[in-house]
Order: sequence, then C-alpha cells, then structure tokens
Amino acid sequence: MKFMQAMEAQKQLMKKMKVIIADDFDIIRFALRELLERYREMYPLEVLFEADTGKQAVEAARQIYPDLIIMDLMMPEMNGLEATRHIKKISPECKIVILTGSCRRNYIRELLQIGISGVIHKSQVLKEIHGAIETVLRGDVYLSPKVSTYILEDYTSFLTGKSGDVHSEKLTKRQKEVLKLIAEGKGTKEIAQALRTSITAVESMRYRLMHKLNIDNIADLTKYAIREGIIDLEL
Repeated sequence: MKFMQAMEAQKQLMKKMKVIIADDFDIIRFALRELLERYREMYPLEVLFEADTGKQAVEAARQIYPDLIIMDLMMPEMNGLEATRHIKKISPECKIVILTGSCRRNYIRELLQIGISGVIHKSQVLKEIHGAIETVLRGDVYLSPKVSTYILEDYTSFLTGKSGDVHSEKLTKRQKEVLKLIAEGKGTKEIAQALRTSITAVESMRYRLMHKLNIDNIADLTKYAIREGIIDLEL
C-alpha cells in the first residue's frame, strides 16, 4: 500500500501543477513567485494567476481550477478564510496554504475544519515554504511551529474543559460582520450601506453586540475584535 501511495504521489509531482498566489502586496507576490521558481526542477509548479484580493482568488479558482493556492489570510474584499470556504466548494481537491502574520485560534480552528492544507507564519516563509509545499503535495497538512503551539494549547484547553474564545463562539455571523466593520472604523451609515440595512437596524445590532460582550465603548470593541482574530493588524 505504501509503495502504491508513493507511486501516486510521484505521478502527481510529474504533472504540471497550476498555482495561484493571492496577496494584496505586490512585493510579497513577487517574492513568493521567486521562491516557487527555485523549486521548479523539483516540483513542476506554474503560477497562472496573481490575485490581490480574496474575491479575485475565488474568481480565478473558478476559471483555472488550480492544484495549489498560496494565499494571505488578511486581504481586502474577502479575507483568506472566506475565500478558502468558497474555493473548497468550487474545487475540493485544491490544496490551499495560508500565510498569516499572527495566529488567531478561531481562524486556525476554522481553517482546519474547512480542510486547509497548510498554514505558514509570514515571519518564517523563507525557511518553511519548501517544506510546506513538499508536505502538502504528499497529502499531509503543514503547520508552522508557531501555529502548532496554538493547536496544542487549544487541545489542552479542551482536555481541561477550558476555552479561550467563549464570547466569540456565541456571536452570530451577522454580529461578527457588524463587529468587524465597527473595529475597522466604519460609521453607522457606512455599516448600514455595507450590510444593506437601515441605520436603526445597525444601532440595534451594535447595542445587542455590546450587551452580549459586556463592553460599553468602541475602543474596547476594537481591542476585542483584534484579540479574537475578527480583524487583524498584520501587514
């Protein structure tokens, strides 16, 4: 069985693999392309598209059906988590490696539940990209050591009956959307336009959100959103 698996893995590596790079910074996309070029003899990778938003990555996946996507977690229009959800519906076999500058537990849990192939901490991309690609093309999941630490802490919390994200787990999808927009500095009118609802509805949602979290000011709401990974301050 192991021999057959090894042969199948070798066949996969012999095929030219279609790759999408998604990051909102030109310099990072350029660096990733250069890194992939170094391994071209080892892995027949071909970058067919570079996206600077999550939405572009999803549209490209719909057209290209890539084998591998290397994608930043925090991007405009649609973050890497939401983009991953859409792409996995379009192309379930696509291997997605997420780049992140911070390790938010709730993001990591959701990414693993969706079926992510790898998570690399941005500070370690140069050191880890080769090993990550080798791992995911084998069909395994690659996690940066920094990310693995959080997974272990979560598992320990589960065993001891403790949980770090109690409030975040209780928020509805709509409440998380409102919280994200508030933390991004959007005013009531802007939030109403973004969510296609009324100003009164937004004010009501904000009140219920603050009541649920036991927070009475925008500054603390923003800190909470950053701490829980609902928004991020990474570059």
